[in-house]
This record gives sequence, C-alpha cells and structure tokens, in this order.
Amino acid sequence: AEQLTAYRLIAPDLVGHGFSSKPSFADRPTSERYSPDMQTEYLIKFIDALQLDQFVLVGNSLGGGLALRLYLHHPDLIPKIRGIVLISAAGYPQDLPGHIRELGGWQGRLMTSAPIRTFAQWSGLLRFSAQKTMQHCFHDRNNIPCELMAHALAALETDGIFQAYHLSARNIVPDDIAYFHLHFAKIACPTLILWGQQDRVLDSAAARRFAADIPDSAMHLFNGCGHAPHLEYPQETARHIEAWLTNSL
Repeated sequence: AEQLTAYRLIAPDLVGHGFSSKPSFADRPTSERYSPDMQTEYLIKFIDALQLDQFVLVGNSLGGGLALRLYLHHPDLIPKIRGIVLISAAGYPQDLPGHIRELGGWQGRLMTSAPIRTFAQWSGLLRFSAQKTMQHCFHDRNNIPCELMAHALAALETDGIFQAYHLSARNIVPDDIAYFHLHFAKIACPTLILWGQQDRVLDSAAARRFAADIPDSAMHLFNGCGHAPHLEYPQETARHIEAWLTNSL
C-alpha cells in the first residue's frame, strides 16, 4: 500500500451534528441557533481549547463555508492559519438543495416530534431517507462505505439531533451571503480547491469561481465523483492534499 506522510488530523463534529452535544440554545434568538456564525464561535473556542497554531483548515460543504468565515471574519486567527482546503465548499449564493429545504421546513419540524420520530424509525422511513440523502451525495452508490451509513444512523439516535438539524437547515444561509464572496480576494494563504465533477449538491462550476476569486489557489476536479471526494475517493484526495502541502506550504 502507498504510504502517505503522517499529519496530525483533528476532525470535530460541529455542535448539534454527529455525536457532539445538541443544546437547545433557548437563550438565543431562533435565527441564531446553529447558524454558521454560531458554529464559528464554537470552532474558535475549540481552537483555543486545544491551543492550535500553524494549522490548515479543511472543510467540506458547510464546513468549507465555515473555514472561509473563520478566516475572513476573525482576522486574529489569520497568523495561525497556514492554508485552507475547500472540498465542495459552500460560499456563493445558490438555491438550497431539496433535502436542506425539507429539513428547514415543516418536514424537519415534524421530525422534532417524538411520536413522529418513533414512527419514522419503526417504519424504516428514517433509514430510507438517510440512504437517499447519502446516495444523492455520492456519484456511485457502490462507493458509500458501509460504516458511514451505520455511523449516520447511530448519530440520528442521539437526543436532540432533529431539533439541531432543523434549526441548522433553517438558519444555514448567512445574512451576508449575497456579498460574502466579494471578500475572497482577501484570502492570502495558499488554498486548495477539490470538487467532484458530478456534484449534485453544489455545482462544480463553483470550484472555478473559487479558483478565480482566491489569489493563491490550486484546483482539482475528480471525475466520476459527487459531493464528498474525501469519502468517495479518500486515497486520491489524501494524495492531492499531501502534494499540495508539500509544494505550497
């Protein structure tokens, strides 16, 4: 097997996602709960708690958008950030994917009801919905790791996750989305842009926009790949990131 250089990798679950805690944030306005700016607040606390310095931000989808917000909205972090890796990242105005609209709408609100959630689990509807969402994110459903589906279903059983997902989807579009991309030219650190050419969540045309807007950037498009290159082609993604780290930082 090919050997890749060893790096320290820290991969937190966002607040309200995966196996992180899922507080109600009842003391905050509804529009702020699990919003991108609230998530960046917690990521800053995470960075401070671990005393991280001279690190590379890597983010897929919403995570890529959060990496951009960390850099552009918190200039005190810039001396610590050596580079950014954007994997099918959010950042430009766009229509929300259907499953995000549903999560943020009445369907997602229904799932916060315990009886509805119990029925969805008992009937297999929850598993079916999770499978359809995952298939939408992959170009080839045969590339979906079995353990990824098991991990996702286990996370869906954690307390408070549907309330967190509903609020996250409802508040996923930042107030400044119409002009946020106008600041990408201020990104001064090396940036790697990775995208699947068959991405059905965020169109791969956005990769070229990022490459044009961010001065010190490199781009690679994966053929036969959907919204999560790091999951659909993990070894290839790792090799591209390793080569970029070696040559650019």
